[in-house]
Amino acid sequence: MPSTGTAPASRTGRTALSDLVAVGLSILGGGAVVATVFFLVAWSRTSMARGWTATTGVVIDRRTGRAEGGIPAQHPTFQWQDADGNLHQETSSMKQSLGPAPGTRVPVLYDPAHPSRAVINTYVQSGRLFWALGFLVLALGILIGGFLLLGAARMN
Repeated sequence: MPSTGTAPASRTGRTALSDLVAVGLSILGGGAVVATVFFLVAWSRTSMARGWTATTGVVIDRRTGRAEGGIPAQHPTFQWQDADGNLHQETSSMKQSLGPAPGTRVPVLYDPAHPSRAVINTYVQSGRLFWALGFLVLALGILIGGFLLLGAARMN
């Protein structure tokens, strides 16, 4: 009997099932890897400032550059006084589009052992945003990957 060039129905079904399982596992694994990167960045940024002293500072300048994709990114430069009344200044290492304008009062955390080390204590600048992004990516990976795997289980 001559071949028609189509696979038997059972073979096509198994291929679709294995493809669905592969995609589901890839989404689960990829989501976990990306979430882990976000968690590591969040942990490094937030653990650095544990035990630091809270105060209020003022943004004095915004150094403007370009982030990926040509989006304007700003590194706010801010000043604050330590507990001894000494004035310090720091430029944030975190890029932030639409960062605080000069003259804006901002919450600051600084290291009392080395008062020149400080971060602006906002959700973005302190790194807390990375915890939320990590959980969001992980949840999406679990939901989408889980639905694909559930669909594959029902096909079987």
